[in-house]
Amino acid sequence: IKADILRVEGVTNTIVLENDTLTLDADNIPPKAFLCVVKGGLDQAIGDSIWLSKGAGIQTEGDTTIAVTNSNGDLEYVKFSRPSPLYIHMNFLLMVSKRY
Repeated sequence: IKADILRVEGVTNTIVLENDTLTLDADNIPPKAFLCVVKGGLDQAIGDSIWLSKGAGIQTEGDTTIAVTNSNGDLEYVKFSRPSPLYIHMNFLLMVSKRY
């Protein structure tokens, strides 16, 4: 799945987290589901890529939902997420030793 998403034009990075248990995991991924976090690329192209890569009956998770067309011409829905920026503030103390 990761390799296929990375082939989508404009995608610069992705991570795929899988929950293969029968309970909700620590990342809040439902049982027997996976979460793709994708940076870059167009939503529809990413959704299409995930749909073509995922196994039948496996649930996707995420905060972006994309409608894709299955092989019967019916709509299916694929989810994934985008990374959120995390801003941090840091103070540095730089100590320089003068040696002559």
